[in-house]
Amino acid sequence: MGCANTCEERREVLLALKRRDLVIPPWLAVGDGVLGFCAALKGFYPEPRHQRCCKHKTANILDYLPKPVQLRAKAALAEIIAGPNEDRCFDKIGRAARRRS
Repeated sequence: MGCANTCEERREVLLALKRRDLVIPPWLAVGDGVLGFCAALKGFYPEPRHQRCCKHKTANILDYLPKPVQLRAKAALAEIIAGPNEDRCFDKIGRAARRRS
C-alpha cells in the first residue's frame, strides 16, 4: 500500500469523526507509527501533540537488535519508559548506553 493510499485512508477516518460531531480537537494523538496518520491529522486538527505508542516503539527497536540481547534490552527499555520524569529517563538511557560499551 502506497503512502497516498495510506494518507487518504487516514483522512477518511478523520472525516468520519468530524461527521460524528467531534468538534473539540483532541489534545493528544497516540499512534503506532502507521504511515499518514500524523500528516492527515494535521490537516484536520493542527493542535494535538503526537506520541508514539510505547509498545510499538519498543517492538521496532528490538527488531534491530540481535536475538540474544533482546530480552535484556526489553527490560532496559521498560525501565526507561517507566521513569517518573524526563531527566530520570535520560539518566537511565545513559546508564544503559555505558553498560553496552
